[in-house]
Amino acid sequence: MLGNELWLALEAKSDHEPTGVVPHKDIRQANDQLRLLAADRGVDAVPPESATVVISSKPAIHDDGVAGAEPHVHLVAPTTMSELALDVASVWDELLTKSTTAWTLPQLRQLVAEKFSSRGVLPSQIHERLTRDPVASKGGQP
Repeated sequence: MLGNELWLALEAKSDHEPTGVVPHKDIRQANDQLRLLAADRGVDAVPPESATVVISSKPAIHDDGVAGAEPHVHLVAPTTMSELALDVASVWDELLTKSTTAWTLPQLRQLVAEKFSSRGVLPSQIHERLTRDPVASKGGQP
């Protein structure tokens, strides 16, 4: 969550096998995540461009799930999440090696922004990486 600017809800389906389809019930559950988050935060509206990301190793989605998916629901493979985590970890490792240098606050902010950007882990870049595969535009399978 980036305040009330952008939210990403992650719906991990770690029990999914890499065969078959994501069932409709999982997509229905994902549809509700942002509304539940808004209710928990006591706000009336979800920030624009917010998304729910279903993390599943299944290669397809049931046709009913595709038909019932709201536009904010996206699908990613666990490998995508692993790649993202490795990119974040490498940025922090690199920043920590530079932590012995005396930086002014503006210099430090610039350095962090440059390193995050170069590895694709700025919030906008994470959003883009996790929302490339909207469920509603997929061809599902029964």
